[in-house]
Amino acid sequence: MAEADACRHGELGELLRREKLYSSQLTTWRKELAENGVEKLHKTAPGPTPSKTPEQKRIEALERENARLQHKLSNAEDCLALQKKLFSMLDRMSDGSEP
Repeated sequence: MAEADACRHGELGELLRREKLYSSQLTTWRKELAENGVEKLHKTAPGPTPSKTPEQKRIEALERENARLQHKLSNAEDCLALQKKLFSMLDRMSDGSEP
């Protein structure tokens, strides 16, 4: 913040771009410094706050995997049912029960 305060007219924008900061961040830090002092400045993480906890993300991933596996199981069960019908038809044909 001292470096920002030392900037002459027109230099602040260059400093903010170089440090990848927004002017609103500098304003917030200055406000917190004036209200609470150096010890109480809040450390902020870059970027937006996550909307979901890691546990919620894990649950969603497991639910997607479960749905994928349920679909795969349904397809396998359908294939088995078709195979049973086919073997039943072939068995009847070999026994001569169908013309």
